[in-house]
Amino acid sequence: MIFIGIFFYYTYQDHRFGTYEIPEKYEYLKKPIPYLNYAQKDSLHHIHKESNDLLVIGDGYSGYTFYSWYQPSSKGTLFIKGYETERNIELMPELLKDRTSIIIDATNNLYQLRSEETAIHEGTFDKFYPARFELWFQSNNEILPAVKIIEKEYLIDGWDR
Repeated sequence: MIFIGIFFYYTYQDHRFGTYEIPEKYEYLKKPIPYLNYAQKDSLHHIHKESNDLLVIGDGYSGYTFYSWYQPSSKGTLFIKGYETERNIELMPELLKDRTSIIIDATNNLYQLRSEETAIHEGTFDKFYPARFELWFQSNNEILPAVKIIEKEYLIDGWDR
């Protein structure tokens, strides 16, 4: 009985994110590059950024890698939040944050490259929908709220279970 409930829940999630036409206002969005070879990954480490940036690579089948450049001014945690853009539905609430969290334990004047990866559960293979990914920073000072650093939009597909 539990198996049937889980099956229907995931079928509903896939239906919710992968069965509608991409609205015309999002047709300009690009799909992430599906993968980087070793030379391309290595070249990312040699890029000298002068501002915060976020690059998403991958697909629903193999998962997504989030490359971020951020100049830490204090210690804390860097993490990703994701949303289906049209309806502003959060993707993998809390789970995406947990899987992409990076502890910042030193500060400096450089924009450092960091990366984390995970699959996106909402949706299904080759059924693309507009998504917004946001890079956030939460200071170790608990009084300060988390701050959104940058956001990027892509057409993504989800991970079939």
